[in-house]
Amino acid sequence: MRFLQTIKRFVSFAEVPWPLRIVRGVLALYLVFGLAAAIAWLGFGRNAERQVIYVAESLTDVVLIFLGPLFLFGFIAVPFHRWIERKFVRSTSAQEHDRSRD
Repeated sequence: MRFLQTIKRFVSFAEVPWPLRIVRGVLALYLVFGLAAAIAWLGFGRNAERQVIYVAESLTDVVLIFLGPLFLFGFIAVPFHRWIERKFVRSTSAQEHDRSRD
C-alpha cells in the first residue's frame, strides 16, 4: 500500500520535493524521446530512430556540460557561503551587543 502511495505521489501534480520534480521531468522527457524514436522507427525506419536518439543524447550532453558544474558549484558554494554568513552574523551581533553595554 505504501508503494502505491509513493507512485501516486510521484505521478500527481501535488507539491513534491524538488529532487522528485527533477526526476519526474527527466523521465517524462526521455519517455517523449522514446515514443518519438518508436514512431520514427515505425514510420521511417531504423535510421530515423537513430537520429532521434542522437538528438536526445546530444541534448543530454549539453545539459550535463552546463548544469553539471553549476550543480557541483552550488553543492560546494552554498554551504560554504552559509557558514561564512553565520560566522559574520555572530561576530557582528557580538560587536553590537558589546557596544550597547558602553
